[in-house]
Amino acid sequence: MLKHCRKCGGLFSSSDPHLCPLCLEEAQHTVKQYLEVHRGANVLSLVRDTGLSLAVVNRILANGSIYAMPKQGPSHKD
Repeated sequence: MLKHCRKCGGLFSSSDPHLCPLCLEEAQHTVKQYLEVHRGANVLSLVRDTGLSLAVVNRILANGSIYAMPKQGPSHKD
């Protein structure tokens, strides 16, 4: 089934309901960069700060190639 990409408007054939492969790759890069800088960020702040839709962010995180890193707390020496 051909669909229109919500970001670039291009036509693509995919089961993904939102973005063409090129725009999805760009979104993955955006999420990865954001999480590298904002360790421990929650999904809602990621959506708000990047402008990506919640559905796109959830899809990116669900595929397992990118995951949220916990905040680094103070190190405790025993």
